[in-house]
Amino acid sequence: MDIQKSELDNKQRYYETVKIAVNRAWKRNVDSVVTIKYYVNGCIQGWKVGDKYLVYGYLNPDKVTYSTRCCCSRTGGLEKTEADIAEFFNGGYSLSHVNAPQKEKVIIAGWMNSRATNFQNPLYPSAIKKPRPAARVEVRIMTDADGNVISAYVSRGPTDFHNAALDAVRKLKFPPTSLSGVPTKVSGWISFDFKP
Repeated sequence: MDIQKSELDNKQRYYETVKIAVNRAWKRNVDSVVTIKYYVNGCIQGWKVGDKYLVYGYLNPDKVTYSTRCCCSRTGGLEKTEADIAEFFNGGYSLSHVNAPQKEKVIIAGWMNSRATNFQNPLYPSAIKKPRPAARVEVRIMTDADGNVISAYVSRGPTDFHNAALDAVRKLKFPPTSLSGVPTKVSGWISFDFKP
């Protein structure tokens, strides 16, 4: 802790600038410093090097240090303000719990042909004229926790077969999936082989 006094002003007042090492701050523990600058006749605190204080200050833009230009009536030596600490740190928020939304987890499953409960290769598109080549189409899919396909796009394969592959993949059904008891989406690939 460090205390510096300014020169007297024309009203016979002076500033005290008090720097205190921060041991604990509301919402977090932090190694920092709080700077208190105030007119002595506005706040007769009687700061002493080595003592501990409860101080109401503001987090500075550097997000590390704190400061205040006033000393409210509850600022004071720790031995006198200790009863305020529980109320100060709870801030009334202990009565209401806010659950922050968790990032949704998705299982990456790789190839999912064998997991589908109703897998079938789709019919060869009738619009394709001879010669009718064999083709493989790979589709990236995502299922919801109940095993329904909720998104699909073709990642590889001849364009003429895309619509047939997407129609087929939307009809697929998969077993429900959970991770540690939490229903979970699954992402993976399906491949279809088209034979004339």
